[in-house]
Amino acid sequence: MSAPQDKTELLRAMTAGRVEWLGLLAQAGPDRLNEAGADGAWTLKDIVAHLSVYEWWTAAQVAAVTRGERALVEVPNAPPSLPPDADTSDMDERNARIYAHNRMRPAVEVLAEADQAFAALMAAVAVLPDALLTDPHCAEWTNGATPLAVIAGNSYGHYGAHIATVSAWLGIQETEENRNR
Repeated sequence: MSAPQDKTELLRAMTAGRVEWLGLLAQAGPDRLNEAGADGAWTLKDIVAHLSVYEWWTAAQVAAVTRGERALVEVPNAPPSLPPDADTSDMDERNARIYAHNRMRPAVEVLAEADQAFAALMAAVAVLPDALLTDPHCAEWTNGATPLAVIAGNSYGHYGAHIATVSAWLGIQETEENRNR
């Protein structure tokens, strides 16, 4: 898949990535959601919660830039997956906090919230003006990247980063498309 160039292509890529991710979860089945080892000590449920936090965060930033806000914003009505102390620039520390905060949550709650996070991100992207999608200076949170690139990295690109690891854990052959993400 080539990189999306506009909102229509981005939404299509986000949907395709989500479908692929959900297919992998279905292959794993509910019995393996809490099994350690999907990615180091993390369970598959832990990865789902981790992905959800990044989608919630991205949805909040996209909604803010659509409203004309350039500064980084907090996620409104913090979802259960978002730890109160997740705001750190150190990605490893942030991911450790997300893991610690979510590791005891029931898988059924984490999966339901993941659907909500994805829906929120899709909705935010759908109303983002096209001109802002490719403007690397529209918001501080992009750090010079375009919102399109940040959205990709925190949605279908993020799935792709975990699909390889989870597929190996499940003993599933990785597809050529995933290797190219």
